[in-house]
Amino acid sequence: MKASNHRSAAVANAYVRRDIAQKLGSTDSTRPAAFESAAEEFLVCARDALEGRSVRYKRYHQKAAECLEEAGNVIQAAENYRIAENFTKAVLLFRKSGKFDDVYDIITNYSDKVAPEDLESVKDVTRLYYLTQKKFR
Repeated sequence: MKASNHRSAAVANAYVRRDIAQKLGSTDSTRPAAFESAAEEFLVCARDALEGRSVRYKRYHQKAAECLEEAGNVIQAAENYRIAENFTKAVLLFRKSGKFDDVYDIITNYSDKVAPEDLESVKDVTRLYYLTQKKFR
C-alpha cells in the first residue's frame, strides 16, 4: 500500500485471508466465512487482472474456487473452476451438486480436458440421471 501498488496489495491481502482461514480448526464455526472472504478477495484480484489483461486471471479464479470449495460452496467453486479451465474439478463438483446440465456442457465441450479416469464415471452418472429424468439428449 505504501508503494501505491493497489493490485499487489489486494493479492497479498487475498493470500493472507486464505492463510488465516487455513489456520482455523476444521470445527471452528468461522472457518467457512473466512474462506468465503478469501474467495471474494481472489475474485476482486481476478477482475483487476481481467481489466489489466493479465494472464493471472485464471489463477485467481482457481484460488477463489479452492477457497469456495473449502467453505462448502460447491456450486460457486465449480463455476470458478470452469472459468479457470480446471474442467476435471468443475465437472466433479457439478456432479456432486446435481447440476447435470453443467456436467453435460463440460462433457460435450471439454471432454478432452477432463481426466480420463474421471470422465467415464461422470458420463455414466450423467447418462443415468438423464434416463431416470426421461430427458433424452
